[in-house]
Amino acid sequence: MRCSEKAKDEQKALKKMQDFFRVQNKVLGIEYVEGEAELLDPKTVEVDGEKLKAENIVIATGSRPKIPNIKGNDLQGVITYREVLDLKRLPEKLVIIGGGSIAAAYGYAFRIFGSEVTILEKHRFLSALDKDLRKYAKSQLESRGVRVLEGVDVVEISGVPR
Repeated sequence: MRCSEKAKDEQKALKKMQDFFRVQNKVLGIEYVEGEAELLDPKTVEVDGEKLKAENIVIATGSRPKIPNIKGNDLQGVITYREVLDLKRLPEKLVIIGGGSIAAAYGYAFRIFGSEVTILEKHRFLSALDKDLRKYAKSQLESRGVRVLEGVDVVEISGVPR
């Protein structure tokens, strides 16, 4: 396979993964609307001047990625889950620091689309879940080729490819 063909295949795979995350809400029947919102009544919300009615309304005020104080976390190529969908190419290898549900979801998706994925968790992977669910989720990821390492205290990031 020539280099340009590989790059095209990589772009297709990355676009599929990005589309997967973007349409995930639609599959679940969720309409995503971004803007300043005011809840007018239990079934009506006004977003940037537009009134929307729905049976159920979720106002997600956002969250911030938890960036651990690790030497090298400011290097180019170190990103949070917010920048994942802005990637221009599918990474050949991906290391995810943290073992929560976002790590599991992105680790699974990147692996399906061809990246070599390792998840590093300081304590227990998916610690918010009960023991049996954690074990099952971890085994499912590992059976698909995702490495999940627990008890790993990352102290430095170096050599991030561009």
